[in-house]
Amino acid sequence: MPNIDIRKADSAQAGVFAEILCKSWRSAYSEIIPEDILAKFTDVETRRKSLEKWMSGGEALYLLAYCDDIPCGACCIGVSRDYDLPESGEIVAIYLLEEYWGCGIGKILMKVALEEMRAMEFERASLWVLERNARARRFYEKCGLSPNGASKNSGLGEETEIRYSADISSVLAKIG
Repeated sequence: MPNIDIRKADSAQAGVFAEILCKSWRSAYSEIIPEDILAKFTDVETRRKSLEKWMSGGEALYLLAYCDDIPCGACCIGVSRDYDLPESGEIVAIYLLEEYWGCGIGKILMKVALEEMRAMEFERASLWVLERNARARRFYEKCGLSPNGASKNSGLGEETEIRYSADISSVLAKIG
């Protein structure tokens, strides 16, 4: 049985975080987002520089998942960026490297993220997901989140994002 560990990350881990995000985007979005747009958002060095700045800002919490001490997942949580959900926490990003999909690490990362949100005194959580990202949507629904009717253009070509939300306690009860 592999050892799974979720650790808080800071700007010193920005490169690792960027690598996971970029590789995950390539795996998850290659059939959804046009290649030219995907290339723009998956340059590891550009992502690393942005993440160093954001991670130093202290406005969000960054988590890294490790499987047997190998970084394999990344998550960012904070206060909802949506004006209509001012009292909610938001999962801004949650990604796993493709070779770790389907083995339970995403569920552990989600659980830790929601526990951290609850410690920040949030009762509800939300996240945005590409409408055509069926794999991620199945995962969120399995965890107990559901679409709440909000949608927007993703800024990634013509792709639409839809918002999922749920009561944190109910999701934690469902995922154990």
